[in-house]
Amino acid sequence: MKNGKAVDIENSNFKMNVDTVVFAIGLTPNGKLLEEQGIETDRGLIKIDEEGQTNIKGVFAGGDSTESKSSVCKAVAAGKKAAIGIAGYLQ
Repeated sequence: MKNGKAVDIENSNFKMNVDTVVFAIGLTPNGKLLEEQGIETDRGLIKIDEEGQTNIKGVFAGGDSTESKSSVCKAVAAGKKAAIGIAGYLQ
């Protein structure tokens, strides 16, 4: 970023074959979609336990969807916490 604005970085574009893309752009979760899936929320944010798991067994969440006014550092930490929770769940 330059002066608070995003700038293009020369030769930084690349392509990847992926099945799913998750956008992490700091928006609040889609309450209607969460409700349809049976995921519990609190004040519009996804409720999680200490390992990042939602009320649905095997479904984890973190970052801006679980905390208001999260920072990138908190989102990364939440992702790590959820990854540890997922690993534990899978074992």
